Amino acid sequence: MARPSHQWDTSGIRHMKIEDEPTAVNSNVAPIVDAMETERIVESLVKFDISQVGSTAWMDQHRKLEKLNIQAHQNAMTNSDEFVLEAVLTFNKLDTLIHDLLLIETWKENVYPLLLDKLTGRNNMRLYFILYHEATLINLFEVFLYYRHVCEAGGETVSYTHLRAHETGR
Repeated sequence: MARPSHQWDTSGIRHMKIEDEPTAVNSNVAPIVDAMETERIVESLVKFDISQVGSTAWMDQHRKLEKLNIQAHQNAMTNSDEFVLEAVLTFNKLDTLIHDLLLIETWKENVYPLLLDKLTGRNNMRLYFILYHEATLINLFEVFLYYRHVCEAGGETVSYTHLRAHETGR
């Protein structure tokens, strides 16, 4: 007995074949941000106080870090110039990024529980971005810390962060 034909019938359509061999990454992908804009963004990064988390200025920096994160991954995937990483090291902003990561961890532990009952509507999206910010930073560090010279540039701050993460089981 033949199956009835309907709009979702895929029996006559060739299906994509998943292959074990990796495909070549297109190195001609347009950058999210170019090297000059990256330098301007990195140079503008600042350390925020815990009371500023979620503010308009903080959200603006979060958007910039999102762009840098995507670009850093794109550079790594295409084996192209690591200009995001180099800008962070040139402008000595590794410490700012580590500060930001520790700030979000502190905010999550001390402020977030106090806000849970009070947040509604539009504030929920702002809360989402604050919580997502930690993932953005960790993802960015994942690309950066592949290189030994980044770990060395972070000095004691990277060692302390690694020790703290190990102590808390993260």
